[in-house]
Amino acid sequence: EANINYLTMNKDSEDLKSVYSRYKNSVAYNDKLFGEIIQKLTEKGIYDNSLIIYTSDHGQEFYEYGNFGHNSSFSKAQANTPLIIKLPKSLQMSHTIKDNNVFTSHIDIVPTLLSIIGVENPTKDYSNGYDLFDKNYKRDYVFSANWNNNAIITPLPAHKPSALTTIGVLRVSINLYASSREFVSIYFAVGILYFFKKFFI
Repeated sequence: EANINYLTMNKDSEDLKSVYSRYKNSVAYNDKLFGEIIQKLTEKGIYDNSLIIYTSDHGQEFYEYGNFGHNSSFSKAQANTPLIIKLPKSLQMSHTIKDNNVFTSHIDIVPTLLSIIGVENPTKDYSNGYDLFDKNYKRDYVFSANWNNNAIITPLPAHKPSALTTIGVLRVSINLYASSREFVSIYFAVGILYFFKKFFI
């Protein structure tokens, strides 16, 4: 297969379909590896007591909003990411989501985790984020940044770019990237999952 020149890529490029297929394949592979980890945790009898967080630092755009890749705009395709929090069984009844339609941010993860393990300090003592399981949780905006620009993203009345819902024991959030520091991309996640599977399972 011929090499693809990403510098000359545009919405009319013949290679765009191939690039999109590659991306979908990488996501499917990532999903497969993650599934294998879940299966192994279940086989070892520790899944029920595990706290698992699955997320990414950004999405990927394929000219749905006029741009390609990530780090070029704050479109829904680039800024929205999955956030899945699976709680230990002992915490599922005491930690519930009140509102199924809220903005979330990556900076809410640390306050949420610290609250879960028993830290009683107000979150403002150590973070700009909030505890996602706080009964008064509300976020009117998120701060989003890429390598060159910053943005404040707010919900639009007719557009709900973020949703928080409960599916069984999984609390699923479409959350907005809100840190100038990238901490896990889809490709990095694939590498980590592969490493974990190869050496620890």
